[in-house]
Amino acid sequence: MSCRIESFGRICQKFDDRRRRWVCEMGFGSLLHLALDMHLPRQLAYWVMTRMDPISKILRSTNGVEFRFSKNQVRWVLGIPMGPRSVPCTKTMTERDHEKVQRIFLKYGKSWESKKSVGQSGQVYTSVGIPLSSDMMNRLEGYFDAGEEKEFKTLFLIIALEMVLCPTQSPRLASDLLPAVSYAMEATEYDWCSLVLSKLLDSVQNFARRFYANGFASGCGGCAIFAVVSVSVYSCLFCFSLCVLF
Repeated sequence: MSCRIESFGRICQKFDDRRRRWVCEMGFGSLLHLALDMHLPRQLAYWVMTRMDPISKILRSTNGVEFRFSKNQVRWVLGIPMGPRSVPCTKTMTERDHEKVQRIFLKYGKSWESKKSVGQSGQVYTSVGIPLSSDMMNRLEGYFDAGEEKEFKTLFLIIALEMVLCPTQSPRLASDLLPAVSYAMEATEYDWCSLVLSKLLDSVQNFARRFYANGFASGCGGCAIFAVVSVSVYSCLFCFSLCVLF
Protein backbone atom coordinates (compact mmCIF):
# COMPACT_ATOMS: atom_id res chain seq x y z
CA MET A 1 0.00 0.00 0.00
CA SER A 2 1.26 3.48 -0.87
CA CYS A 3 0.12 5.20 2.34
CA ARG A 4 3.33 5.77 4.35
CA ILE A 5 2.04 6.99 7.69
CA GLU A 6 5.05 5.59 9.58
CA SER A 7 7.63 7.50 7.50
CA PHE A 8 5.49 10.62 7.66
CA GLY A 9 5.35 10.29 11.44
CA ARG A 10 9.13 10.10 11.73
CA ILE A 11 9.41 13.36 9.79
CA CYS A 12 6.80 15.13 11.94
CA GLN A 13 8.52 14.09 15.17
CA LYS A 14 11.45 16.33 14.21
CA PHE A 15 9.33 19.48 13.97
CA ASP A 16 10.03 22.25 16.43
CA ASP A 17 7.32 24.40 18.03
CA ARG A 18 7.28 26.88 15.14
CA ARG A 19 6.71 24.22 12.49
CA ARG A 20 4.08 22.48 14.61
CA ARG A 21 2.26 25.79 15.02
CA TRP A 22 2.34 26.37 11.27
CA VAL A 23 0.87 22.90 10.63
CA CYS A 24 -1.94 23.65 13.11
CA GLU A 25 -2.62 26.97 11.39
CA MET A 26 -3.11 25.03 8.15
CA GLY A 27 -5.74 22.88 9.85
CA PHE A 28 -3.64 19.71 9.68
CA GLY A 29 -2.53 19.61 13.32
CA SER A 30 -4.34 16.31 13.88
CA LEU A 31 -1.96 14.62 11.43
CA LEU A 32 0.90 15.34 13.83
CA HIS A 33 -0.85 13.30 16.55
CA LEU A 34 -2.14 10.64 14.15
CA ALA A 35 1.35 9.98 12.82
CA LEU A 36 3.11 9.64 16.19
CA ASP A 37 2.33 5.99 16.94
CA MET A 38 0.24 4.96 13.94
CA HIS A 39 1.07 1.77 12.08
CA LEU A 40 -0.67 0.66 8.90
CA PRO A 41 -1.31 -3.13 8.84
CA ARG A 42 -0.67 -3.81 5.16
CA GLN A 43 -2.56 -7.12 4.93
CA LEU A 44 -5.65 -5.62 6.55
CA ALA A 45 -5.42 -2.59 4.24
CA TYR A 46 -5.24 -4.90 1.21
CA TRP A 47 -8.27 -6.87 2.41
CA VAL A 48 -10.23 -3.63 2.96
CA MET A 49 -9.50 -2.58 -0.63
CA THR A 50 -10.82 -5.89 -1.97
CA ARG A 51 -14.12 -5.36 -0.14
CA MET A 52 -14.77 -1.73 -1.16
CA ASP A 53 -17.32 -0.71 -3.79
CA PRO A 54 -16.05 2.65 -5.11
CA ILE A 55 -19.29 3.37 -6.98
CA SER A 56 -21.60 2.96 -3.97
CA LYS A 57 -18.93 4.23 -1.54
CA ILE A 58 -19.43 1.24 0.74
CA LEU A 59 -17.46 -1.69 2.09
CA ARG A 60 -19.17 -5.07 2.17
CA SER A 61 -17.86 -7.42 4.86
CA THR A 62 -17.84 -11.19 4.43
CA ASN A 63 -20.96 -11.52 6.61
CA GLY A 64 -22.93 -9.06 4.49
CA VAL A 65 -22.64 -6.03 6.76
CA GLU A 66 -22.16 -2.80 4.81
CA PHE A 67 -20.09 0.19 5.93
CA ARG A 68 -20.66 3.48 4.12
CA PHE A 69 -17.93 6.06 3.57
CA SER A 70 -18.44 9.84 3.54
CA LYS A 71 -16.40 13.00 3.71
CA ASN A 72 -17.65 13.51 7.28
CA GLN A 73 -15.88 10.30 8.23
CA VAL A 74 -12.66 11.64 6.73
CA ARG A 75 -13.07 14.65 9.00
CA TRP A 76 -13.72 12.46 12.06
CA VAL A 77 -10.78 10.11 11.41
CA LEU A 78 -8.11 12.46 10.04
CA GLY A 79 -9.28 15.79 11.48
CA ILE A 80 -8.29 17.70 8.33
CA PRO A 81 -10.16 20.82 7.09
CA MET A 82 -13.56 20.45 5.48
CA GLY A 83 -13.92 24.05 4.35
CA PRO A 84 -16.59 25.53 2.06
CA ARG A 85 -14.39 25.74 -1.05
CA SER A 86 -13.44 22.88 -3.38
CA VAL A 87 -9.72 22.17 -3.63
CA PRO A 88 -8.41 23.59 -6.94
CA CYS A 89 -7.38 21.10 -9.60
CA THR A 90 -6.02 21.28 -13.14
CA LYS A 91 -9.54 21.37 -14.60
CA THR A 92 -10.54 24.44 -12.56
CA MET A 93 -7.17 26.20 -12.66
CA THR A 94 -7.27 29.95 -13.28
CA GLU A 95 -4.54 32.09 -14.82
CA ARG A 96 -3.46 33.12 -11.33
CA ASP A 97 -3.34 29.45 -10.30
CA HIS A 98 -1.22 28.68 -13.34
CA GLU A 99 1.35 31.29 -12.35
CA LYS A 100 1.51 29.96 -8.79
CA VAL A 101 1.87 26.39 -10.02
CA GLN A 102 4.69 27.40 -12.35
CA ARG A 103 6.65 28.88 -9.45
CA ILE A 104 6.19 25.74 -7.36
CA PHE A 105 7.09 23.49 -10.27
CA LEU A 106 10.28 25.44 -10.96
CA LYS A 107 11.32 24.83 -7.36
CA TYR A 108 10.26 21.23 -6.80
CA GLY A 109 9.11 19.77 -10.11
CA LYS A 110 10.80 17.70 -12.78
CA SER A 111 10.04 16.57 -16.30
CA TRP A 112 11.04 13.25 -17.80
CA GLU A 113 10.66 11.43 -21.07
CA SER A 114 9.17 7.97 -21.43
CA LYS A 115 9.02 5.70 -24.44
CA LYS A 116 5.91 3.69 -25.15
CA SER A 117 6.23 0.88 -27.65
CA VAL A 118 3.44 0.64 -30.19
CA GLY A 119 4.00 -2.12 -32.70
CA GLN A 120 7.40 -1.62 -34.34
CA SER A 121 7.71 2.06 -33.45
CA GLY A 122 8.09 3.82 -30.09
CA GLN A 123 6.37 7.03 -29.10
CA VAL A 124 8.23 9.35 -26.74
CA TYR A 125 6.14 11.54 -24.47
CA THR A 126 7.05 14.01 -21.74
CA SER A 127 5.61 13.89 -18.23
CA VAL A 128 5.82 16.54 -15.53
CA GLY A 129 5.31 16.30 -11.80
CA ILE A 130 6.78 16.66 -8.33
CA PRO A 131 8.67 13.50 -7.32
CA LEU A 132 9.14 12.85 -3.62
CA SER A 133 12.88 13.07 -2.97
CA SER A 134 15.16 12.70 0.02
CA ASP A 135 16.22 16.33 -0.47
CA MET A 136 12.61 17.48 0.02
CA MET A 137 12.19 15.41 3.18
CA ASN A 138 15.53 16.55 4.56
CA ARG A 139 14.54 20.15 3.93
CA LEU A 140 11.21 19.65 5.71
CA GLU A 141 13.06 18.23 8.71
CA GLY A 142 15.57 21.12 8.70
CA TYR A 143 15.44 24.58 10.18
CA PHE A 144 12.94 27.24 9.03
CA ASP A 145 13.11 30.81 10.22
CA ALA A 146 10.08 33.07 10.68
CA GLY A 147 10.25 34.38 7.11
CA GLU A 148 10.05 30.91 5.54
CA GLU A 149 6.49 30.10 6.57
CA LYS A 150 5.14 29.83 3.03
CA GLU A 151 7.96 27.55 1.91
CA PHE A 152 7.41 25.23 4.85
CA LYS A 153 3.62 25.07 4.47
CA THR A 154 3.89 24.38 0.74
CA LEU A 155 6.48 21.65 1.26
CA PHE A 156 4.52 20.11 4.13
CA LEU A 157 1.35 19.99 2.02
CA ILE A 158 3.19 18.33 -0.88
CA ILE A 159 4.60 15.62 1.35
CA ALA A 160 1.38 15.13 3.37
CA LEU A 161 -0.64 14.67 0.18
CA GLU A 162 1.85 12.27 -1.38
CA MET A 163 2.67 10.19 1.70
CA VAL A 164 -0.67 10.03 3.55
CA LEU A 165 -3.69 11.84 2.16
CA CYS A 166 -3.62 11.18 -1.61
CA PRO A 167 -0.68 8.86 -2.32
CA THR A 168 -0.21 7.35 -5.75
CA GLN A 169 1.53 4.11 -6.63
CA SER A 170 4.46 6.10 -7.96
CA PRO A 171 6.69 8.18 -5.65
CA ARG A 172 5.42 11.52 -6.91
CA LEU A 173 2.52 13.87 -6.36
CA ALA A 174 -0.49 13.31 -8.63
CA SER A 175 -0.23 15.86 -11.45
CA ASP A 176 -3.78 17.17 -10.93
CA LEU A 177 -2.87 18.15 -7.35
CA LEU A 178 -0.31 20.74 -8.43
CA PRO A 179 -2.83 23.62 -8.11
CA ALA A 180 -3.84 22.36 -4.66
CA VAL A 181 -0.39 22.80 -3.14
CA SER A 182 -0.30 26.43 -4.25
CA TYR A 183 -3.00 27.17 -1.63
CA ALA A 184 -1.06 25.98 1.41
CA MET A 185 -1.35 29.39 3.07
CA GLU A 186 -5.17 29.29 2.78
CA ALA A 187 -5.56 25.56 3.43
CA THR A 188 -8.25 25.90 6.11
CA GLU A 189 -10.67 27.40 3.57
CA TYR A 190 -10.78 24.24 1.42
CA ASP A 191 -12.53 20.88 1.56
CA TRP A 192 -9.63 18.43 1.80
CA CYS A 193 -11.96 15.70 3.13
CA SER A 194 -13.81 15.41 -0.19
CA LEU A 195 -10.50 15.34 -2.03
CA VAL A 196 -9.12 12.51 0.12
CA LEU A 197 -12.27 10.42 -0.28
CA SER A 198 -12.46 11.04 -4.04
CA LYS A 199 -8.81 10.08 -4.57
CA LEU A 200 -9.24 6.95 -2.45
CA LEU A 201 -12.29 5.78 -4.39
CA ASP A 202 -10.54 6.46 -7.72
CA SER A 203 -7.59 4.36 -6.56
CA VAL A 204 -9.87 1.56 -5.37
CA GLN A 205 -11.66 1.56 -8.73
CA ASN A 206 -8.34 1.03 -10.54
CA PHE A 207 -7.35 -1.58 -7.96
CA ALA A 208 -10.66 -3.47 -8.38
CA ARG A 209 -10.26 -3.50 -12.16
CA ARG A 210 -6.89 -5.22 -11.84
CA PHE A 211 -7.89 -7.41 -8.90
CA TYR A 212 -10.95 -8.96 -10.53
CA ALA A 213 -9.19 -9.39 -13.86
CA ASN A 214 -6.20 -11.29 -12.41
CA GLY A 215 -7.27 -12.47 -8.96
CA PHE A 216 -4.74 -10.12 -7.36
CA ALA A 217 -3.40 -6.60 -7.68
CA SER A 218 0.12 -5.44 -6.87
CA GLY A 219 -0.98 -2.45 -4.78
CA CYS A 220 -3.31 0.48 -4.36
CA GLY A 221 -3.00 4.22 -3.88
CA GLY A 222 -5.24 6.42 -1.78
CA CYS A 223 -5.46 7.07 1.95
CA ALA A 224 -5.41 3.48 3.21
CA ILE A 225 -5.03 4.56 6.84
CA PHE A 226 -8.41 6.30 6.69
CA ALA A 227 -10.11 3.21 5.24
CA VAL A 228 -8.56 0.88 7.82
CA VAL A 229 -9.36 3.10 10.82
CA SER A 230 -12.93 3.69 9.60
CA VAL A 231 -13.60 -0.03 9.20
CA SER A 232 -12.04 -0.76 12.59
CA VAL A 233 -14.26 1.83 14.28
CA TYR A 234 -17.35 0.54 12.45
CA SER A 235 -16.53 -3.02 13.52
CA CYS A 236 -16.15 -1.99 17.16
CA LEU A 237 -19.45 -0.12 17.10
CA PHE A 238 -21.17 -3.08 15.40
CA CYS A 239 -19.88 -5.51 18.02
CA PHE A 240 -20.87 -3.12 20.79
CA SER A 241 -24.40 -2.84 19.43
CA LEU A 242 -24.68 -6.65 19.33
CA CYS A 243 -23.56 -6.85 22.97
CA VAL A 244 -26.18 -4.28 23.96
CA LEU A 245 -28.91 -6.15 22.07
CA PHE A 246 -28.04 -9.59 23.46
